[in-house]
Amino acid sequence: MVQIQIDEKLKIGQGNERMCVIHPEDAAKCIKVNIPGVIHRSQNKIENYYLSSLKRRSVPFTHIAKFYGTVETDQGQGLVFKRIVDFDGTPSIRFDKAIEQQIICSQQAKSLLDELNQYLLEHAIYIGDCNKDQILLQRTESGYLLKVIDGLGSRNYGWKLMLLSNIKWYARKKIKAKWPRILQNYVMQ
Repeated sequence: MVQIQIDEKLKIGQGNERMCVIHPEDAAKCIKVNIPGVIHRSQNKIENYYLSSLKRRSVPFTHIAKFYGTVETDQGQGLVFKRIVDFDGTPSIRFDKAIEQQIICSQQAKSLLDELNQYLLEHAIYIGDCNKDQILLQRTESGYLLKVIDGLGSRNYGWKLMLLSNIKWYARKKIKAKWPRILQNYVMQ
């Protein structure tokens, strides 16, 4: 099996445990891999399980980064996603930065958050770890769209992840409980 070589020059983002790089064979995609030498909570395993369950349920990936599956890399298994870019090909910016820079007004931001919340509830998609850098504002030809790029599912691999993946009423209950904390990231002046 051929491994994809991860080139840190193609890095587009990094968290505490993983980094995201442009896919060296397809710039429309990106790969999330573990950072070498860092203790991991199995985020790729958790995300792979959760996103695979969404694919099995035929959930539309309209407000989350489209997940293609796994790939073997020289840094272990990576997760492959569609890269979130604007209609003109420029990288989409963080939602909180768009608010700060007044790219959108507070009324637009509230409307986009309401739309995201409806999407999450309708499809029982739980954001277990939502930091400000995990939601992007994508410019489309017809307007704006929020895209969640990380933090989906549970923070740990275990029974809670299984419940969130398979029991929609449980996921919806957890979404409703978590939503006020998510909104706190985007308090508009």
